[in-house]
Amino acid sequence: MEILSRPFRVGEHPDREQDFLQAWPEIFQAGIARFFSRLRAYAFVRAGYPSICKRIGRQLDKLWGTAWEAFFHNREIDFHRNDYHVPHRAWVFVHVPRTGGTSVGDYIQKVRVPRILNLHAHHPISVVCPPAFHRYFTILRDPVERCWSFYRLSLYRNDANPYRRAAARGLEHFCLHCWEMRNMYCRYYSGIPWQEPDETTLEEAFRQLRRFEAVLDFSQLGVHMGRLAFRWGVRRAAFPHRNQAPGPKVELDALSRKILERHNELDLRLYAHFRGGWIKGFESGKRERRIVTEDGTETVPATQQATPG
Repeated sequence: MEILSRPFRVGEHPDREQDFLQAWPEIFQAGIARFFSRLRAYAFVRAGYPSICKRIGRQLDKLWGTAWEAFFHNREIDFHRNDYHVPHRAWVFVHVPRTGGTSVGDYIQKVRVPRILNLHAHHPISVVCPPAFHRYFTILRDPVERCWSFYRLSLYRNDANPYRRAAARGLEHFCLHCWEMRNMYCRYYSGIPWQEPDETTLEEAFRQLRRFEAVLDFSQLGVHMGRLAFRWGVRRAAFPHRNQAPGPKVELDALSRKILERHNELDLRLYAHFRGGWIKGFESGKRERRIVTEDGTETVPATQQATPG
């Protein structure tokens, strides 16, 4: 059914009355979604009404299995910001959910590394303090495994979890209504979390991720964190494993894998290129010197460039 611009009066279109009666739930839901989408741009979401918005979102989630309560909860605790400032000589941790970031945060606090931003928060890169001028590090995990872990966490965690209603309606429904299940690497590493990723977003994520000081591989996280501790010049410690997904151990079946691959095609391409990770300057024991021009382009001095073998 074609949705006319408002106002739409059924009495003026008797030939479309039956179509309207069948489609009004979808029309109403789309209108509510459009209204809440516009709230993202308004300051009053942060300035005193988050609890009201969360209550409204909770009722909508009960009706349609959406994730509006989670959205307003994240705004209330100030997650997913891309406009934060980075102090001089600080390191920035880009913590994509379900990549081992909670364990990394506990490890860094244990070995007492100073000046690490975003240890227990989820934020993309900062567009005002990009990786070209600051020291960023992150963790990469297979996007399909990351999303499967996020889905299981949302499904089996306590009833207060704002994602649970959407997850309970199935994996496909959860992917459609939870943006954290769709190409979140591209969103976070490009610094554009709310826009649906496309090829341009992927290219920007490629460009920014190349400038990270360290990209750690989830499958070797303990080893890589030990190397990063050596790079920081602090003592090593046993690596903890925190925040594991609750509930029964469920293997990823072929159908679920296809669903997740379809919704994370761009992230899979990004992961295929950067998997394995790196820590700049670790092999030589010193930080690689970089020259950054005014336009943000980055070069390595000729004396440091690798010679072809």
